[in-house]
Amino acid sequence: MPRMSSLIEGCAYNPEANIMGFRVKGMGVIVEARKIIINNAENETEAMTVVDWLRDVVNAADADNT
Repeated sequence: MPRMSSLIEGCAYNPEANIMGFRVKGMGVIVEARKIIINNAENETEAMTVVDWLRDVVNAADADNT
């Protein structure tokens, strides 16, 4: 998560709790080890768009580490 949080603008990372949070497209996003919480999404499709984007960020972070 520390590497991923450095790739997301405005992201705050709490290493003790292993949680990061940020805002994207007006939605609050909290990422925990096994959970993603998205606040203020208009519907499930909009929330899944954020999840897909976040997956791309994770994949990019993994690719940079190899």
